[in-house]
Amino acid sequence: MSGLPVDRVFTLPAAHYPISISAIAAFAAALSGGWSDCLCLPSTDRTESFGMVLLEAMSAAKACVVSDVEGSGMSWLVEDGKTGLVAPTHDINGLAEALCLLRDDPELAATLGQNRRQKFLAALTIEASAEGIRNLYHQLPSVR
Repeated sequence: MSGLPVDRVFTLPAAHYPISISAIAAFAAALSGGWSDCLCLPSTDRTESFGMVLLEAMSAAKACVVSDVEGSGMSWLVEDGKTGLVAPTHDINGLAEALCLLRDDPELAATLGQNRRQKFLAALTIEASAEGIRNLYHQLPSVR
């Protein structure tokens, strides 16, 4: 297994808050500017319960590799084999294998990324969320 080219690896500081605006701007530029092929979120506990960074990667059509943290929303946002790859929590080799799979199969990475983008557009934009809430209200019985 060969290593990832250093010029294609982009990392943010570990979850030490607050993260600087320049780090966030650099991350956004890396996703949207084509500097990154995928995002890896190897969190190991539920503090990363939903993963806003996963939404950002979804909007940029990037495949994601995440840990399967029980009780988090990560494996809902990243459906294994459909919108990204999910590795068991604390499985470093599983994460590495998933990343290498995406590195070695750019078509798979692109397909997973496009599937993520479609899921984002269908369910997770402001407009889709507002429509879902509006539909929910229309289903409630009217009180007279």
